[in-house]
Amino acid sequence: MKKIDRKYIEEPEISIIIPIYNSEKFLPKNIESVLRQSRMSFELLLIDDGSSDRSLQICRKYEAADPRVRVFHKENTGVSDTRNMGLDMARGRYIRFIDSDDSLPEDSLEQMVRPFEEDAEIDMVIGRFESNSQLEQSSRRGIVDIKEFLAEYVEMIQTFYSGVVWNKLYLNSVIQKHGIRFEPGLQWSEDLLFNLEYYRWCSRIFYVDRPIYCYWQRENSLYAPKQYTLSERMAVEYRRYRTSLELVKEIDSSLEAKVFDFLMKIIYVELSSGENVKNYSQFRKLLDDPALKECLSAFQGKSSYSAYNMLRGVILKEQFRRLYVFFTVKRRFMRMFSGDMKKRVQSLIKKSSYKY
Repeated sequence: MKKIDRKYIEEPEISIIIPIYNSEKFLPKNIESVLRQSRMSFELLLIDDGSSDRSLQICRKYEAADPRVRVFHKENTGVSDTRNMGLDMARGRYIRFIDSDDSLPEDSLEQMVRPFEEDAEIDMVIGRFESNSQLEQSSRRGIVDIKEFLAEYVEMIQTFYSGVVWNKLYLNSVIQKHGIRFEPGLQWSEDLLFNLEYYRWCSRIFYVDRPIYCYWQRENSLYAPKQYTLSERMAVEYRRYRTSLELVKEIDSSLEAKVFDFLMKIIYVELSSGENVKNYSQFRKLLDDPALKECLSAFQGKSSYSAYNMLRGVILKEQFRRLYVFFTVKRRFMRMFSGDMKKRVQSLIKKSSYKY
């Protein structure tokens, strides 16, 4: 092991926070990818969230071998609580989050810190990532102001790139000054809501045009989100929408319509699929929700999609029966023309065509 400067231990530049839950299969590769970093001034906070496997023992082994590693154990309360514990103890100027089943390229920290050193006005660095899945990423590079960043955010609002925390480097001073934390108990969209609060205090953001993280999608996620009910899931969607809308209102109100379209698309798809609204009672419960009406009223403008404007108007007027009939007929019509039925109809049309 390389000799570690005492200053790196006592005054680390970067606090790396890894929440851990039953990760024994992936931890050695994960931790070693951090300890091999070319930039050595960091503290590694390994926080075991009540694992029932050998995760804690593995962490202790690395703690004994490297003075930059600090290990903590707590009862299982979820990823948000665990990250918050790390933020409370972080001593570094910069904050980096890593998931316990992923890893870092050897120069990841160097690539992320360098832009801060070259430009004191930068508030956040965001980088590309390698993955075993085809996930959309930004093609930007270099410095952008917050308006440019948000314009891309609303276009990629449902992608990993802007929402996750593991491809970003944050200023600890911003997080602590404004009390930014993850919402305890939330296991879905907790990253995005954290980021939206952080974006509020950003002016300039730097894009690193190279992979700074290795993300692996797995069938059984270590922190698998609980099965949310429809009402719970929509409540989170409304939070995402309201927070996004408030943010763009403050910085660039011209983006409000696109954020509104994001919400209306979710509602429209949910009603069209009928998967979670199988009868009128469920249909009405979804739409007759004060949180939804508050969201719809928060945007005073108009969408470029007339269907979304009409849908909002009907919901606010509480004409639920009318909507229920429309979407029920629409679903039945779509089923008639799906799969083999669609092929048979096309075949009949072809056979009955007049020949001139």
